[in-house]
Amino acid sequence: MPFFMTQGLGAFNDNIFKNALAALLVFKGSQIAGLNTHQVVNLSAMIFILPFFLFSALFGQFADKYEKSVQIRRIKLFEIFIMLMATLAFWLNNLPLLLFVLFLLGLQSTIFGPIKYGILPQVLAREELVGGNALIEWVLSWPYSQVRSPARNWPESKQPGLIGLAPPACWSQLLATCSV
Repeated sequence: MPFFMTQGLGAFNDNIFKNALAALLVFKGSQIAGLNTHQVVNLSAMIFILPFFLFSALFGQFADKYEKSVQIRRIKLFEIFIMLMATLAFWLNNLPLLLFVLFLLGLQSTIFGPIKYGILPQVLAREELVGGNALIEWVLSWPYSQVRSPARNWPESKQPGLIGLAPPACWSQLLATCSV
């Protein structure tokens, strides 16, 4: 159960940050480097995906080589640090720092991805693996259905206070890290 909580809260955390950043980019898109909103949103998607291309093979080897439960704890502590950086970046309204945090979230997901599937054969019986994989996929997809991009529904004159989204995400990660 702690593993599924860690996975679910991590996915929820990523989605809150990405949607808050998307909302900020939509509202501030015209002021950023002369790019339109679509270009900035696409740039942010590229920044998030870049670590998967650069580091996935390396961290797949790390997942096989080192103890997975220790790696999970370290990765989740790294995620808490990332969310604290996100809180600071939202508070300072610092877009370059927010984009760097987005890269770090992609890196954290790249590191965690091989571990979450690699630990299942160690903790589940062979006949339980299909169900375990299904539960992980459900836990991954559930936050996507719960967190909607707020930027689609808000008028430009009423930009939300996005800084309030990061601290609950930090606490949820701390709770999940302590329970692993």
